[in-house]
Amino acid sequence: MLKLGILSACIVYFAYFVSFEQVFALIRVELFLAVAAVQSLFFAATCAVALRHSVLLGRDRVTFGVCLKALLLSAGINLITFGRISELVKLTYLRKNAGISFPTSGAALLVERLFDLLAVSIIGLIGFTGIYLESSYVPTLMAVVGGAGLLLAKPAAVYGRHLIGDRQGRFAGFIRETCIHIQTTLSRRNIMSVSSLTFLSWGVHFVGIWLFFFLLPDVSLSWEQASLVFGAIIFAAAMPGLPAGIGVVQAAVTLTLTSMGIDVDTAFTLSVALHIAEILISALTAPVLLLTTSTGVGDLLSTVTKSRKQTVT
Repeated sequence: MLKLGILSACIVYFAYFVSFEQVFALIRVELFLAVAAVQSLFFAATCAVALRHSVLLGRDRVTFGVCLKALLLSAGINLITFGRISELVKLTYLRKNAGISFPTSGAALLVERLFDLLAVSIIGLIGFTGIYLESSYVPTLMAVVGGAGLLLAKPAAVYGRHLIGDRQGRFAGFIRETCIHIQTTLSRRNIMSVSSLTFLSWGVHFVGIWLFFFLLPDVSLSWEQASLVFGAIIFAAAMPGLPAGIGVVQAAVTLTLTSMGIDVDTAFTLSVALHIAEILISALTAPVLLLTTSTGVGDLLSTVTKSRKQTVT
């Protein structure tokens, strides 16, 4: 209900304040060039994330190429599905094409999200501190949560293994394998590698957002202002409402830009163009991957069906 309420508010806002005739008038060649220019940076950021995922899963088990395909496939499916169920496709793809179990890939995903939370909050904190110092409590809280999660993840995994002990069963086995992988993954060497790749990926992504506005002749944002737009995109995309965060992303970016003195029509146009720039690579690659590779969803459904039949029998 909350998501529907937010989305409804976004629609009302756009319908009331935005002049779509003016929006179409603002669509110029420079806007398309800016969208094209940042694709290399956004793809580089995706590659850094794929390499990080390979490290967390064990490079000897999963190659960079497999992780990159899993990320692109998941991001592409997120464009047409509600919520964040596309994350499940990433897990089924790795299970099908690399033999990685759900507990292992799930543990890697959990550790990734903690690193992301810490990195994004630090970048956002820089922007808030530069412009709205009184609002810095939000990214500060995120940084504390992310940092605490990373510090406590390994001790929690050790305690989880101790708590499970030698218990048998699927649930106990799932928890045990998850804890073992978290313990193995969070070695000092891996922490350094994953930290570097995390800040590299988000840093390159942030530079891409700044470059997008820098290339537009009438709109040029400072690093701090670009950081605010970056934070708006991340927070809006994290709300699993409509596919690809349509509507919410536009509202968040539009409101952020208007707070900087940009008129609402220009702000809305830029929000749509920036959103297209964000999802363009996934939109182009996902259909090809869906036609040429197996997502593993069918195998999962088949396994669940067989398990249910055996249980009934």
